[in-house]
Formats: sequence, structure tokens, C-alpha cells
Amino acid sequence: MAYDEKLAGRIEKILSSEKIKLEAKKMMGGLCFMVNDKMCLGVEKDRIMARVGPDNYEQALKQKGAREMDFTGKSMRGFVFVDSKFLKKDSDLNYWVSLCLQYNKIAKASIKKKKEKGQKSNSSQDILFALKKIIEKTDKKVKGGAGKVMGTDGYGFSQDGVFKYALAKTKFGYSFHSMAIYANPDLYNDFKSKLPKAKFQKGCVNFKSPEDFPIEAFEEHMKKSAKVDFSPVIEHYKKKQKSVKKK
Repeated sequence: MAYDEKLAGRIEKILSSEKIKLEAKKMMGGLCFMVNDKMCLGVEKDRIMARVGPDNYEQALKQKGAREMDFTGKSMRGFVFVDSKFLKKDSDLNYWVSLCLQYNKIAKASIKKKKEKGQKSNSSQDILFALKKIIEKTDKKVKGGAGKVMGTDGYGFSQDGVFKYALAKTKFGYSFHSMAIYANPDLYNDFKSKLPKAKFQKGCVNFKSPEDFPIEAFEEHMKKSAKVDFSPVIEHYKKKQKSVKKK
């Protein structure tokens, strides 16, 4: 495991609760969260990489679990590592996220090619993040975040501990996994009729580009999916788990 996925999920949850627009990128041997097009903080192995800035650097190093960030053998002033065992309390993790956001406001953004006016980003992170936000907005019963989906980085969501949705970047494009459409033929057929260019399997939709999976169609589908009774699937799964344990 390149980074602690649960820790990354906790950070993402904090940032999302603040309604901060962010982008998750694989950088520096782990997962980094970009805020305002600037590296804010990240997760590497079982520790966070906190960009606290030069002014807060010395004080940050005095905190429990903090030490110099020395990827190349030389410390990077303004950045610190903090071991996860010192971040078990949400208040402790919130402290570091707040400190990083504080510096992010004044940190300089990296040089970036300007997009033409009106041009939409087509990076996989932007696409998956946009779909993730729709799931969170329309189906309030699910919980989830960043994690492994079919062996690749993506987003997974569960309801009452039972898998319901997932999003992932694949070798040939993107995929949306849904136990809701797997268990409900009417929902499946309705969604399929809206996406003629996407390839449908029992509980999975594969598409090559964002143009094949319109945001509007997905949002409409998710509103319908959230209204479908998912309890039979949950009950079936939990009964199956009990029978396995008895054996």
C-alpha cells in the first residue's frame, strides 16, 4: 500500500465538509490534495505530508509526531511529516488540515498553462471527482471516499456497511459500479436508454470519455437510484455473511 487510504478518506471528508474545491493527485510517492491549484497536504504510507509554510515550520515541528520531511535526504522547509498514530483523534487531524489551509491561502501556485475561456478540464481526477460529488449530493444514505476499486484508485460508497457504488479510472476509460442497477432491472434499463455510447454490464457501466457519460444524465439517474429501496440487498448480504460465519 503506497498510502493509508483510510487516512486519505478522513482528510478528504474534512476538506469536503468545508466545501473546498480540491483535486486528488498521485504525487511524491503518495496521494496529494490540491487546493487552489496548490499542493495543500497529502498522505504517504502511514503519515501525512503537511505543507505548513516557512513561518509555521518551527512551531509545527514541536507538535507530537511531527518531524522534518526529507524525501531526498535534505529537509524541505515548510513541509513536515506527521505519523498517523498521532492523528487518531479527529481534532488532531483537523489541526493539521487547518494549518495547511491557512498557508495555502498565501502560497504561490505552480506555473500552469492557462485554459481557454470556457474550456472544461478533462483530467480523470476532475471527471471522477465531479461524479463523486453528485453521488454524495443525491444519495445521502451512502458513506465513502477515496480508495481502491478493482485494483485501481477511485471512489467507493456503501450503505449500512454494504457496497453500493464505485467510480474508477480503467485501462480503457472509466467505470461506474452500482449494486442498485444490478438489483433493479427497471433502473438499469432506464439508465441504459440515456447512455447509448456507454457499455453496460450487470452492475457496471464502462465509458471511454466524459462525452459518453453526460453529467446531466448521471445526476438524473442518481436521483432515481437514491429513491430505490436498497434494504433487500442489504438484508441479503448480511444473511449471506452470517451463514458464512456459521460454517
